[in-house]
Amino acid sequence: MGGFFFHKRNNLIIKGVFYEEHEPDEYDGVERFFSDIWFEFGRTISPDEIKAPKGTVFEKLRLYGSSKAYSGLLSRKGDVLISNIFNSIDYIGEGLFRVEKSRLYGIVDKEGRTICELKYDKICDLSEYTIGVVKDGKIGFIDCFGNIVIPIDYLYWAWNQNAFKDGKVLVEKVEDDGERVLEYEIDHYNNIVSKDIKTKDIFGLDYYDDFNPFSGSTAGNIDHDILDAYEGDASNMWNTD
Repeated sequence: MGGFFFHKRNNLIIKGVFYEEHEPDEYDGVERFFSDIWFEFGRTISPDEIKAPKGTVFEKLRLYGSSKAYSGLLSRKGDVLISNIFNSIDYIGEGLFRVEKSRLYGIVDKEGRTICELKYDKICDLSEYTIGVVKDGKIGFIDCFGNIVIPIDYLYWAWNQNAFKDGKVLVEKVEDDGERVLEYEIDHYNNIVSKDIKTKDIFGLDYYDDFNPFSGSTAGNIDHDILDAYEGDASNMWNTD
């Protein structure tokens, strides 16, 4: 890190480092450890120093100045690629960064260009050049340019990987009757590719009990009654003595 002169600038703190791994070049035989590197930074800046991307929702943010508490992005030379106006910033791959402000998420590329505005409740990691985006409890997928390629129609569950693997991703959707959930796999074109479509009963114990420690049921992964620990007396459940 000694070659990075900017780390001693006044009011500048380096919060983290992101890098893109690089495979050895099969043509020239040169081995490289990374192809690019970026630094998450924070610093106190005045309003007239902040340059928000024009023509996007970022331009409308209240840019009265910024403190070290907010995150931005520096190049390896110390150039500001993304101003430190965000609550968080994370690298998701292919030169793309997930940014968050006031609990809304967007995507900015390594040149500071807006790929996806601040409008989603969650943005997943990139997988096979596709990114899961969540809004109002539903998930869909966008490409690396911010275009929606799979509509935001599927149920979002945090325990699902929500990532493509071998051209497929597991999704769940409520049936028309509103009482059951279909679970199956789709491809990058939103086509169903599962041979076995599973149906879950939304109100059935088998759907919820794996995640409900107070159900007292023996369904799913729970192999005991929760009242066993309280000698059958429910009034003792909150007694920690």
